[in-house]
Amino acid sequence: MTKDKGQRTKNQPHIPWVAVGLISAAALAFELLLTRIFSIVHWHHLVGMIVSLALLGYGASGTFLTLLGERLHRHFAALFVANALVFTLGTGAAVWVIDLVPLNPLELPWDRRQPFYLMAVYAAAAVPFLGAANCIGMALVAFAGRGHRIYAVDLAGAGLGVVAVTAVLWLWHPAHVLWLLYGVGLAAALAGGLETGLNRAALTASVAITGLVTAALLGLVEVDNAPYKALPQATATLGARVELERPGPLGIVTVVANDRVPFRHAPGLSLTHPGPTVPQRALFVDGEGAGSLTPLDEGRPPAFLDHLVSTLPYRLVDEPRVLLLGPAGNHDLLQAMAHGAPAVTAVEPNPGLARLLTADYAAYTGDMFARPRHRLAVTEPRTYAQGSHETYDLVVMDLGNAGGVGGLQSQKASFRITTEALEAYLGRLSPRGLLAISGSLQQPPRESLKLAATARDALLAAGHPEPARHLAMVRNWQRFVMVVGTRPLSAATGDAVRRFCAGHGFDLVALPGMERDEANRHHVLDGPRYHDGVNRLLGPGAEAFAEAYPFAITPATDDRPFFFRFSRWDNAADLFNLPAGTGFAHMDWAYWMAVAALLQALVLALALILLPLVVLRRSRAGAGLKLRTAAYFACVGLAFLFVEIAFIQHLQLLLGHPVHATAVVLAGFLVWAGLGSYLSRQPLGRRRPPSLPLRLAVAVAVIALLAVAYILWMPALVGAVLGESFALRLGVAMALIAPLALAMGMPFPLGLALVEERSTDLLPWAWGINGCASVVSAIAATLLAMEIGFSGLVMLAVLLYLPLPLLFRRRVSATGT
Repeated sequence: MTKDKGQRTKNQPHIPWVAVGLISAAALAFELLLTRIFSIVHWHHLVGMIVSLALLGYGASGTFLTLLGERLHRHFAALFVANALVFTLGTGAAVWVIDLVPLNPLELPWDRRQPFYLMAVYAAAAVPFLGAANCIGMALVAFAGRGHRIYAVDLAGAGLGVVAVTAVLWLWHPAHVLWLLYGVGLAAALAGGLETGLNRAALTASVAITGLVTAALLGLVEVDNAPYKALPQATATLGARVELERPGPLGIVTVVANDRVPFRHAPGLSLTHPGPTVPQRALFVDGEGAGSLTPLDEGRPPAFLDHLVSTLPYRLVDEPRVLLLGPAGNHDLLQAMAHGAPAVTAVEPNPGLARLLTADYAAYTGDMFARPRHRLAVTEPRTYAQGSHETYDLVVMDLGNAGGVGGLQSQKASFRITTEALEAYLGRLSPRGLLAISGSLQQPPRESLKLAATARDALLAAGHPEPARHLAMVRNWQRFVMVVGTRPLSAATGDAVRRFCAGHGFDLVALPGMERDEANRHHVLDGPRYHDGVNRLLGPGAEAFAEAYPFAITPATDDRPFFFRFSRWDNAADLFNLPAGTGFAHMDWAYWMAVAALLQALVLALALILLPLVVLRRSRAGAGLKLRTAAYFACVGLAFLFVEIAFIQHLQLLLGHPVHATAVVLAGFLVWAGLGSYLSRQPLGRRRPPSLPLRLAVAVAVIALLAVAYILWMPALVGAVLGESFALRLGVAMALIAPLALAMGMPFPLGLALVEERSTDLLPWAWGINGCASVVSAIAATLLAMEIGFSGLVMLAVLLYLPLPLLFRRRVSATGT
């Protein structure tokens, strides 16, 4: 029987509008929730790799639906409900497997069991996405004439899912949020059965059985930290106890005390310090160390704080007005108090950590934020610094162990430590002010050199042609501190730096007028490698030195904000071949694991795309049509995610928070793209509506023009409104997203309609290709941005969109090609 487009035949079920919206919302919410669960159980640096590969369930959906063939239409109602229940059961099973499998990513290179554990996690996490994708794909295929409306409901539901799960994560532990998704999944199955007219008794029984089994699995789920993380190790110590635990969207904040084996955290402490440090509270976020909470010692900051390498800036500026960027614990606050800072502004992006300082452990800072001249701002440090008009005598930032173990932060985009960020911090300094940044040392030098190079470019951009005269750096065996001024450092400042180093046994790294033999005197290495490296980067030939250096030490920028990426393609083989595996310690494992994930995704995606061709050999669609269909939906899948990911990164600065940026951009893109999908087939009030190829050409032209305009003018626009209220900045973000997302929502449904005119057999395959391309895009986006920047990523997306109108420009022939 031939079906008219958009019309139901006598035996065809109703479109499950409500169920599609619910399952889409639940699937996107589960994707975001899965990132939180992986962050808690393992490391958040590996989330993108595992979740992206799990999303190959969407690619596998196309293969599954192609293999179903006509059975999809005959058994639509039962299959839809069954897949909604697969999603529900799969969410509980996936998290149970993640909790159960002893995966340790750092052991992957040498433990032969770990790859199998990783594959088990991949497979378990992919199942719920396969179920959700099958539901949406079946609806698109079975009701092809209304595909633009179904896709609109899919995207809008996903957008609402983003907003809902982000809001709930402020209040609930991720393990509890799973129960909410459990309810939504069952509701989707129930709504799908009722909307499609499935037998009520069978529907009730299947929903009840799945609900009971899933509830039993969720009852076993604990979402605990893996034993290799810092928190389990700390709580295993004799006498340890958890004093506080609080969930939030940026992580679960945990405070641990131990009266029998006290925590003592003093990074950069001088070896000449005469006495012990005071017992402290250890601070963790998602099971990883995030600093410490140090109590006052008889009402005063403890004496050991004056013996840290990070004390240097306080020895150079008396009674400073201080801006602390991302203090984490109260260590930096106490250091400012100890040196008589009359006014302190702390900027903490994590609300959970901020609450510790103002409420739970306010006594540890003498309730300083209850006093009028001290304040705490909860936002991103860069956003605050660039949007503020106040000036300070010291701007202080501690990178901590931000690079992470094994380079696990190498894929993280951070706008706090870019050339533009340091230029903004320098702009907040008073005439006598200094910017001070502390960090960890590595062998061979990496972080300290890259920071010096970034400061050099910031000083040059700010109009200071001799950056070496503005910068000093000091180290001990473990930590370093760099101070930078907008004025050349004076001879008196240089003498103070030398006295500070001599009194505490610290080593000079860089100082105006410094001789080479002044370096490497206390913590002696085989040569003054830190001094030599910084000296080369601040002098002539800096670019040639950075290019020849075995690690990536070129400055991070807002377009390539990957400060902690040190791996280079041309030295990977040399590191890998070092004896006894010593090169592994110098490799950025997050980077190379992302490369491995991309290769895996490409292989699996190619297999999922080629497998349906076995069935499609019987299709009347010719090879040319199949090739054009594959190219079209691969380009759409790649391009959409490239633009979306680039926008998430760029709008972090505008919205002042990565969680805000992710929620707003994802929800905004999805909802507006959904509206674009709905409008893509509307008659537009004309007697003769424009053809599908013409609509597609217009949509692609709008995408290209807006994307190029945003690359050129978005940085200036963002900078102009950073000091305004959050409501206004949110409005600007939505105004930027809306027109672009509206246009980007059109190519996919228009492509489905163009394929439908030629061969409906190819619709499931097109759905699967788009899913596979989206997965590859999600992994490849960051790797590409490291090389070509986010603006280059957007331009690449434009180049992928531009050929789309050419692929289906010809009219449909008699053979459907």
